[in-house]
Amino acid sequence: MRKRKGVKKSRNFLVSILDTWQYFNQDIPQKIEKSIVQEKLKQERKIKLGPRMTNKEDVFSPKEIAILSELVTNPRKSYIDIAKQLGLSRQTVKKKIEMMKQHSKIQFFVGVNYQKLNLDLVFLKLLFNNLKDLNELYNDLQSCPRVFNISKNIAQNSLMTLFGIEKSYGGNHNNQMVCMIEKFQLDTRVKECTVVSIHPEMYPIYLVFSPKHLIFNDDSSALGTSCCATRCGSNCENYINSKCPGCPCLGEYEREIFKII
Repeated sequence: MRKRKGVKKSRNFLVSILDTWQYFNQDIPQKIEKSIVQEKLKQERKIKLGPRMTNKEDVFSPKEIAILSELVTNPRKSYIDIAKQLGLSRQTVKKKIEMMKQHSKIQFFVGVNYQKLNLDLVFLKLLFNNLKDLNELYNDLQSCPRVFNISKNIAQNSLMTLFGIEKSYGGNHNNQMVCMIEKFQLDTRVKECTVVSIHPEMYPIYLVFSPKHLIFNDDSSALGTSCCATRCGSNCENYINSKCPGCPCLGEYEREIFKII
């Protein structure tokens, strides 16, 4: 009889534990269903809007946006002036700007008024047979001092490129443009080259000048390293026939256009 009572007590104890567990976990099916619904909504949102940016380095905080709004009106505004305007400390403003620069969120540069340059601006559209050739020439053109802007159109396998050409060189300002088009037409990677616009009206009117636009190499040992892989002095008929002043990145370049600033 004692054994039976002990067994009965242990069973009652186990039943009470099971009842307690069930009581505290009775909402598990609802939690599972809720998590499934949330995951489904998350996937739908990701398809519609793309992945959510959770890294602070990839998004602008409200303070950063407020600081940017001040910098846009005057990029030379001091930390103190921005801090007073926003009710922040000078140190906070400085730290935020330095962090944005460090994470490549912003960059300060010199914008040059293209209307003051002694250059004609030409938009060229380049079509390619495949994406490999497009990406290859896209990378090559980035080193060209005359290229101010390049944009890809993957859907059409094309590049839109903004070139700067010296005005009235050799008595005919169209010579360099013709030479440039011929250069692309002879490039096996390019399917078609067309002039989209000449002397474009652009907004904003300030072009971004990078160091490559100001390169002028007087070292004769560097000759022959132009972006078009042609040594102007001896191998280029356009240069010999005074149709092109040469590449600004070579010592044989005859003009000072790209050194004006």
